[in-house]
Amino acid sequence: MDDTEEGKALLKDTPEIVDLDPISPYHRSASKQRISLRLLMRFMMAAGLLLGIGVLTLMSWPYLTHSQQDPAPTPQSFTGSSPQLLTADNTLYLYTGKNIQALKLTTGAQLWSYQSPEEIHFVQTSADSNVVLLEGKTGNLIALDMKTGEFRWQLHLTSTGWNILTSYNNTILLFTAPQGIVAIRMTDGSELWQYGSTNTLNIDSTQNDLTLLDTSNQMVIRLDIQTGQSIMSYHLDGTLNGVMQGKIYIIESDQSMSAIQLSDGKKLWNYKNPNLTIGYLFSVGTNNQAYLTSQDGQIYAIGTDDGQERWHTRIDSGDLPVVLEQGDLANENVFLNGNAGMLAIISSVDGKVLWKTTKAVYNTLSCAPTIICFQTDNGVLSAVDRESGSELWNVQKRIAWVQYDDTHLYIFDLSNTASKPNALSALHMTDGKLLWSLPMKSPLTDYHLIAQNYYLLQSLGTLELVRLSDGKILWKKPSRPLL
Repeated sequence: MDDTEEGKALLKDTPEIVDLDPISPYHRSASKQRISLRLLMRFMMAAGLLLGIGVLTLMSWPYLTHSQQDPAPTPQSFTGSSPQLLTADNTLYLYTGKNIQALKLTTGAQLWSYQSPEEIHFVQTSADSNVVLLEGKTGNLIALDMKTGEFRWQLHLTSTGWNILTSYNNTILLFTAPQGIVAIRMTDGSELWQYGSTNTLNIDSTQNDLTLLDTSNQMVIRLDIQTGQSIMSYHLDGTLNGVMQGKIYIIESDQSMSAIQLSDGKKLWNYKNPNLTIGYLFSVGTNNQAYLTSQDGQIYAIGTDDGQERWHTRIDSGDLPVVLEQGDLANENVFLNGNAGMLAIISSVDGKVLWKTTKAVYNTLSCAPTIICFQTDNGVLSAVDRESGSELWNVQKRIAWVQYDDTHLYIFDLSNTASKPNALSALHMTDGKLLWSLPMKSPLTDYHLIAQNYYLLQSLGTLELVRLSDGKILWKKPSRPLL
């Protein structure tokens, strides 16, 4: 495959718009990230919902000043230490200190380099607008041409901290913390509109409108995304618990939860149960059901169309169960009990526990529609049939992490003996057979999955890109630690 074909294959899996909605439902693609981080993020979200969305506050609007003066620093080669990275549009961006450089992902060739007037704290790209945005330590926002690295414009924010919310028609929406939202024209950096108030939180966005929640007064506001003008607003009589599939779920008391139609604020239904203390809403699954946990460790399935309880069940006593991932099969969902650490498959039809593990497991993932993989404390990686729970295969390895695609598992083996050094290996999904293995000549210090097709590996003094389809090293160059 030549570089052009490789780039097209990579671009196919690389989104152009970064959606940073903090309350978006979990997407299937999320399960293809590092498994340790995936579990951590699910536990963090659960804890965050228990603490309440209200702790996320956005204070006041920044004073935005637009600088027409091009700082025009002379591009220099990358020389800093501890670079961070970003990938977009078949390009790898490495930045550290005041320097950022763009490399062609498949070859490692340098495309351009830029020296910022101040230390770079954060970088994001917008392929829709063909810009790379740099945030400086004093709040300067610098836009560079994505293809050439040439300076375009500069804004000054009175405080740092922002994310690209979405982009449209050569316009970008920045969600800044702790200020609010500002729409910026990408051609010249001019401000088109801004919106913000104390405790503003983004909860949903479409191509036409943006929905915000002001947690100081529980008001939901819909804005026209083109003009920033308010379309409508309504009040929530409860605490936000989740936003999924066009509905806002709110907790009105320990025993009461309601669903509100996101578009107009109409209350669709109310669920009350005097026998439970509501924990948190995990997900909206198959069969139009929302899955809710209680403080006594039970799981409830609530119909999203009528708010009626379909069933409730308990996997085991102890802590709140944590929904690991909804099942791909029509009638099954996966749950992990927070106290016992075991994995269980539950029928979404009646809540019956179909099977569960007898030992604590971790790094659990749905490897395929009918296969679940997990590790145990004794260092065994197992693959089991999703319907029956019967083991398909296992390997005894000291594994640091697991990644997968449609047919392969990719593992990093930490055995590190003279006969078996640290290695990145690929296993076949259905039988666990070794397909290829790439020994690490020096200890691996960091790794980054890129577009589900490559691993960028950092060892002592070396940066190399590995193609996952065959384990081939596409390029290697000297480098200092990435993080």
